Parts: sequence; structure tokens; C-alpha cells
Amino acid sequence: MKCPTCGTENPEGTQFCGSCGTGLTGQVNNQQQTAQQQVPQQQNGAQQQGGMPGQFNVTFTPPAGGKGNGIGVAGFVLALVGFLLGWIPVLNWILWLLGLILSGVGVTREPRGLAIAGLVISLISLIFILVVFASCAAIVGGTGAALSTIH
Repeated sequence: MKCPTCGTENPEGTQFCGSCGTGLTGQVNNQQQTAQQQVPQQQNGAQQQGGMPGQFNVTFTPPAGGKGNGIGVAGFVLALVGFLLGWIPVLNWILWLLGLILSGVGVTREPRGLAIAGLVISLISLIFILVVFASCAAIVGGTGAALSTIH
């Protein structure tokens, strides 16, 4: 089957042209052929120069409405960085608190995925912080008791 746009010969039963991506199924009416032939040749050449036959230029299209959840993403990033930098005490606490707050606010907006992940990471970090505090308190408490028995 010959492509009406670029003239490439394609195997029978192929739905799309392997070179330019034009739909090949069914009969293409004259209006579609005319519209496809009116595409500037420079644009077609630019699309085909960079790739091999069968490759297509892919363009990202944002979700309907074009709105994301920036607060949720920021909460996720801060919670993740706070978790990874858990060995730095004060910085960890600040990043944890900011991640928790922003993720909590982000959960109220769509899409919620990263905001929920940030909230979970923040809660795991909270458990980690509490374990560190409890360990430090036990060490300090044990050291104080040991010093009082020596004297």
C-alpha cells in the first residue's frame, strides 16, 4: 500500500505509514489528500531528516486543563530531600516540616499522586526523627545514670 502523503510503499494491512505516520486504513477522501499535500515541504523534510523510517516526533501534551499540582510536587521533593538528608538534624527537621505542610495542602488539589507520596515520606521521616530523639534521650539518660554511680 502506497502512502498518499510521502509515497513510501508499506506492507498491506498496515494502519500507518512507516515513514511519515499518515493513517493508511480505509479510503482517504479528496479533502484529506488535499490537506495533507498542502503541508509545506520544508516541514516534512525537517521531520524526516532527523530520524530513521518508522520513527515519529513525539510531543508532550499537558493534561486537560493544563493544570498541575505544583504544591504537591514541592511537598514531595522537600519530603524526599528531607528523608535523604536525615543525618543532618536541623535541616532534616525543617525540610520534613515544609514537606509535610506542602504535601498536606497538595492532597486537597488534583492530581494528588505526588502529594500523597510526599505525605507518606513525611510520615516515615517523622518516625525516623522520633527514633533518633528517643535514642539520643536514652543515651543521655543512660550516661547520666552511669556518671552518678561512679561518684
